[in-house]
Amino acid sequence: MPSVVTPVTPGVAAELVLLGIDASWAPIAEREALRYDAAASKALLSEAAAIEGLDEALVLSTCNRTEFYLVATAAAVAAFRARVCHRASEPGRPALTAHTSPLRFQTSEAVARHACEVASGVSSTILGDSFIVRQMKDSLTTASASGTLGPVLSGLFACAFETARDARRRTDIARGATGIGAVVASAIAGRTSANPRILLVGAGMTARDIARQLDSRRIGHLRVTNRSRENGERIARAARGVWCEWRTLAREVAQADVVVCATSAPAPIISSGMLGNRRPLLVDVGVPRNIDAPPGSACLVIDDLVALQDDACERREAAVADVLAIVERGVDAWRTWMLARSLESHLKALFTGVADVRTQIAADLLKQGWSGTLSEAEQFVARRTAPLLKQHAAELRQWARRLPRQQQASLREQPAQSMRA
Repeated sequence: MPSVVTPVTPGVAAELVLLGIDASWAPIAEREALRYDAAASKALLSEAAAIEGLDEALVLSTCNRTEFYLVATAAAVAAFRARVCHRASEPGRPALTAHTSPLRFQTSEAVARHACEVASGVSSTILGDSFIVRQMKDSLTTASASGTLGPVLSGLFACAFETARDARRRTDIARGATGIGAVVASAIAGRTSANPRILLVGAGMTARDIARQLDSRRIGHLRVTNRSRENGERIARAARGVWCEWRTLAREVAQADVVVCATSAPAPIISSGMLGNRRPLLVDVGVPRNIDAPPGSACLVIDDLVALQDDACERREAAVADVLAIVERGVDAWRTWMLARSLESHLKALFTGVADVRTQIAADLLKQGWSGTLSEAEQFVARRTAPLLKQHAAELRQWARRLPRQQQASLREQPAQSMRA
């Protein structure tokens, strides 16, 4: 279990905060207590919008984690956490233990680093999982619809998504397939021509995963058969395939380009006689084996698939160090962006003050014989000064990007109203 950091001293300054629980340290029963579907997230965010001092809020809830990203004062964070823990204690939900109820607490750059790691897949139960990015985008959409999404969380997730794109483009963190269903789909795609006719025999969890992967990757034309019609039809329908009667098994095998057998039969159910002289790609996921493969046929058994799976996992694990380096660059980008936000508030104040100066200069021009109205004199001064102001503002931004990290940290410690700008 990660260490729980004591919250900051209550004050009025809003801060980026993460409250979270995930599979790396919390058992499934406790994650269930804090599970939020889309409707529950909307309800919680609606309540959060009414908390004084809470500027922004977003809920990311998956099967492996529930995380609350907030931009809020310490008092608002405490109020939000109390609501979350109260909801988790409602009847019908697993009780939270004493060590879980505080949740993980992180602030500022630690939140940025965590968000980048999650998006990049190095903090996922399945290393390199790319589906988490879609879930994060859905969370953004929900927060936006609830009116609790603001510039800080938008900027944070934009930085996380850019880091994830960099990690997947430059490393092997998402290369290869790591689930059996994904491995089977990749093996078929790499060993057959376009749009093969695929016969899937089986209707259990493995068969369902294979069918889902084939459908999501748009690989071939799927036909499903099994002794249990109800389960087989359900799998075929979900994967946009065709259900075939069990009695037509021999005919379907004879017409298939790929035969995938994923049953728990104690003996082979597909004989070499069903294949005749044809040599389709055979994929046998069963233990014991379900296919009596003739000599010389292309047949992948479970050991071959596990080897492919292990190879993908090794490639992903080898990429973790490179991904973490990319994450640090993402955190640097976040740090620069936040500093720029602080500068922007001061630049806006400068530009506001300049407007008064322009009016005074314009009035002086009129006193000295300017032939025109005060408004025309102000426009003349603005045309002359605006390019200079923009140039100086750009120089300040460039200067901020070049600041050493230690100087940036020193600047961030200075009081600024950047979070509310």
